[in-house]
Amino acid sequence: MKRILIALILLTSGLSQAYSQDYALTGIVPDSQYYCLGATVNLRVLLSDSGMTGIAPGSLNINWTVSNGISETASVPGSAIGVGGNDTLRLDTFVLTRPGAYFVEVWLDSADTATHNDTIRTMIFVSFNGLYTINPALPAGGNNYQTIAGAADSLSMGGVCGPVIFEIADGSYNEQAMINRVHGVSETNTIVFRSQSQDSSAVTISYTPTGMTDNYTFGVNATSYLTLEHLTLVSTGGVNYGRVLYIDSTCAYNHYHHLQIIGDPTTTNSNMLALIYSNPGLETNDSISVFEYLTLENGAYGMYLYGASSIMTEDSITIRYNKFNNQYVAAMFMYNQSNTLIDSNVVITNAVTNNFSGIYLRYCKDSILIQNNSIYVDGGAGDLIYLREVKGSAAKPVILANNLIIQDNNTSTLRAIYPYNCEYVDIIYNTVRVKSGSLTAGRSIYINSSTSGTYGNIRILNNIFENLGGGYAIEISSNAVTQNYITQLDYNDYISNGSYLGRYNNGYQADFAAWQAATLGAGFDNGSVSIDPIFAGANDVHFTNAALNGLGTPYTFIGFDIENDPRNPTNPDMGADEYELLTNDIATLEIIAPVSSCGLSSAEQISARFFNNGSS
Repeated sequence: MKRILIALILLTSGLSQAYSQDYALTGIVPDSQYYCLGATVNLRVLLSDSGMTGIAPGSLNINWTVSNGISETASVPGSAIGVGGNDTLRLDTFVLTRPGAYFVEVWLDSADTATHNDTIRTMIFVSFNGLYTINPALPAGGNNYQTIAGAADSLSMGGVCGPVIFEIADGSYNEQAMINRVHGVSETNTIVFRSQSQDSSAVTISYTPTGMTDNYTFGVNATSYLTLEHLTLVSTGGVNYGRVLYIDSTCAYNHYHHLQIIGDPTTTNSNMLALIYSNPGLETNDSISVFEYLTLENGAYGMYLYGASSIMTEDSITIRYNKFNNQYVAAMFMYNQSNTLIDSNVVITNAVTNNFSGIYLRYCKDSILIQNNSIYVDGGAGDLIYLREVKGSAAKPVILANNLIIQDNNTSTLRAIYPYNCEYVDIIYNTVRVKSGSLTAGRSIYINSSTSGTYGNIRILNNIFENLGGGYAIEISSNAVTQNYITQLDYNDYISNGSYLGRYNNGYQADFAAWQAATLGAGFDNGSVSIDPIFAGANDVHFTNAALNGLGTPYTFIGFDIENDPRNPTNPDMGADEYELLTNDIATLEIIAPVSSCGLSSAEQISARFFNNGSS
């Protein structure tokens, strides 16, 4: 019993000693606050008597530092703090003149038996507002940064409190940059990164990635209201990694325009080599953003945009007026999108591959418009425009209109247009010119669906489907027939130089008469024709055969053609181009003789074949 009593006395004495002279810093202002550039910072702390002894005036030394170089000491408190009391100490007032993040530390330097609560720390964030430069030839400081990464890091830490523009001096920059979770952005407080000369070729930002974690040249993470313009972004030297513009987490209202985005040529199917990559995941919906006037060179994918799910989609993405050159797998590859506009893009590839897509959409829905795009594939095959599980509605169908597709020099499986398991899709005013492909699996358009689901309401009107590669102008699978997948198929022009014009419900139809007979029961193609368009050139959208003039049917939602010429409101033309019938119009089809310039005399007879394409 005596031992226990002694132990209790010692323990009580120890506790009393531990809490004597305990002076604590229990609060600091500002506490992780953002300040606009030029604002005054008032540094205050809360000093508390935690040891129940009181604090006499001037009995403690307090120190503070700020990471910009401020370092001060003072004797506190100014007046006595009673037993168990506290007081707010006003330590300093200062202005931070450069945006970014600043570390603040305050500590007591006194005879204090409990030191665990004598130090307190916080961060101060000073936000950007106005015009800044990135110029390695000028000193760092004021409104100038010497690296793009340095500017991006400071922006990510400091945030914005007004509209901000970074102008990058002409030159080449071998670095990578990430704009990350910028605070304070809004419709008013926008961010712009651009070349100072506003010439995309004048500023080149290059980086060679080494793995998955650094696989980007320029990154945007969880930041909205951002514009990247007039820059060249390059990923170079990476065989397995080659993403250029990396977009992650939720980003909205961003504008990417007049950019040259360049990767290395590849023969690898990997999204690690996507030039523009939007990371899939639950928090990665990059919505209401515009990609326009871009030139995308090489890579496996031009754009790889992937929403979180078919329910949580990326919404209202606009892709227009872009040039896609020599991607290996796909120019535009998109999952889980809604209300998408893909307009007036040009896709050109010489990649030798059997699985190329100019436009690939899957699990997309609502108001989708794919119009006025030109896809030239020389050496490749595949599904050139592929829509899979794409869903519109009766009021707002998905519209595929005024597109030109030209394919050559690959004899593998080809489906130039392929809507699979879709709902409410209108395929209108397209011109498809297939010049090669498999004799038995080459199609200008292929219609197919599974035997289950609610797929259907597909309308195919006013198109030119030409296959001069020996395959079919059109194929409609038995599943599509059984499921009544197609609602309307009419006013199309079908041309094939193969043994069969098309294939319907597993039956081969040798010519147009056979095709009409086979589809008569479904009520299809009563107004369709099989007329040689006589195109104006090898890769031309313009047909010259006046016999095709005005054979289409009006379509409410599309009033202009691929060249923005108005459609005839009562008798529009088939195909992507609205034909203008002239009174006098002679087309030269071929020169028959002479066949060579060798051995010609001073007087030669010239013979040629002409076509009266006029109305007189």
